[in-house]
Amino acid sequence: VARHQVKYRDLITYYAAVNRIDPAYVAAVIKRESDYDPQAVSRVQARGLMQIMPDTGEWLAGKISLADYTVERLFEPEISIQMGCWYLGYLSRLFDGEPVLVACAYHAGQGNVRSWLQKYSPDGKTLSIDEIPTDDTRYYAGKVLNAYAIYQQHYYTN
Repeated sequence: VARHQVKYRDLITYYAAVNRIDPAYVAAVIKRESDYDPQAVSRVQARGLMQIMPDTGEWLAGKISLADYTVERLFEPEISIQMGCWYLGYLSRLFDGEPVLVACAYHAGQGNVRSWLQKYSPDGKTLSIDEIPTDDTRYYAGKVLNAYAIYQQHYYTN
C-alpha cells in the first residue's frame, strides 16, 4: 500500500465523476503510467501524469473544449487528468466498462482490442488477462488491475 500513493486526489475524484468512471481506476492508471510524476516523458514521447501522446492530446483538447492546447500543457496535472479521464470514460463506454479491455485500449489502442476480441475472446465481449495476446499489454493490464484493487480497498472505499 505504501508504494501506491495518491496525489491530486481532488482532481482525480472530480474528473472521474464528470466522466462516470471509478476514481480508483484513474489512480491505478496514473500509478502505472507515470507513478504520479507530472513531468514524465516516455520513450515514445507520451507526456504527463496520464502519459498522453501529443497528437492524442490535440484530439482530446477538442473533446474537452480546451482552446489553448499546446504539447507543454500535457505536463499540467489538471489538464492531464481531465484529458485522461475523458479518454478513459470514452473507452469505458466503448467496452462496456470492462476494466481489462479499457486498460488494454488505453495502452494498445481500441483497434487492437477490437481485433483481439474477435480472435481471442470466447464470448466476443471480454478478455481475461491471460487471453491478452501481447506481453507488454498483458503486463500493463495486470499492473493496472492490481493497483486498481489496492486503490479501491485502501483509498476509494464506499
